[in-house]
Amino acid sequence: MQVLLGISFLLLVQIVVVTGQQCSEEGVVRLADGVSAEGVGVYGRVEICINQQWGTVCDGGWDVAEARIACSQLGAFDFAIALTEYGGGSGLIHYFSCAGNENGLLNCSSDLDVDYCYHSRDVGVLCYYGWFIDLRDHI
Repeated sequence: MQVLLGISFLLLVQIVVVTGQQCSEEGVVRLADGVSAEGVGVYGRVEICINQQWGTVCDGGWDVAEARIACSQLGAFDFAIALTEYGGGSGLIHYFSCAGNENGLLNCSSDLDVDYCYHSRDVGVLCYYGWFIDLRDHI
């Protein structure tokens, strides 16, 4: 089990608010129902624009490879943690399976509205800039 502690947890103060279901730029990723701290990092439910509609991402197959790609699409983050069952989304549910070298989630293997996915299984991500404490070195 990987145990990580972000020093920046105490600095997360600004709520990320997103509204509306229409979008215009195919493949754009946003975070919903999360928090952002300038210069530290962000976390929230992952949503992606496909066919001009915001949709969520299913946690089936969601791991650090997909989380890193989502964080990369959101900015120049150094560190990513995949969050499963973040929940709370609406709209279509998408499934992505990435090798880790893709430049965006749309370049990964994907499926639309997977039968076993429900919004309670929507994924989230934590994206941090380089400074954090890895407790494995201190246990």
